[in-house]
Amino acid sequence: MHDSAFKEALWGFFITAAAGTALHFAYGVTGGAAILAPFVPVNESIWEHLKLLYWPTTFYTLCSLLPTGFDAHAVWARCCGLVTGLLATIILYYTYTGVIGRGFLPVDIALFYLSAALTYGLSYALRTRFSAPTAFEAGLFAAIILLVGMGMIFWTSSPPRIQLFRDPQAGTYGIARILRK
Repeated sequence: MHDSAFKEALWGFFITAAAGTALHFAYGVTGGAAILAPFVPVNESIWEHLKLLYWPTTFYTLCSLLPTGFDAHAVWARCCGLVTGLLATIILYYTYTGVIGRGFLPVDIALFYLSAALTYGLSYALRTRFSAPTAFEAGLFAAIILLVGMGMIFWTSSPPRIQLFRDPQAGTYGIARILRK
């Protein structure tokens, strides 16, 4: 079990890292295809960049569960890992930019890969070192992830006017920047 869980987590990291990197450019390359907007960053806000970790991890997890069916332990571990990776992205970004006074692209890129590694590393550790949660607990964590996904979709076009959703380069929020061009 440990060996297969490790391989699954390692593959997940590499697939998420590659997919997240590609998704970063998808909106611009397609000329702002509206159908992609809920799944890819439409501006440079931290919220929009969380999509780079959220969607590949969610799709990879669903695809890895399809052949084996619903595994409460795997779902719970991955959801915990993903929430931690998303929160780490936010906390580390605002910490380093708060100290330095601005963002740096190489650090931002490293932050994405670090958050992906944290997502899958924690997922693996929880899956192999802790007993399985109840189906209710796993479902609760899955519901949290589902709510985050709904936020990714809804807040692309109607984001709250708080710093997390603000494009630091343009000072705008959500897809509005693209639509005004």
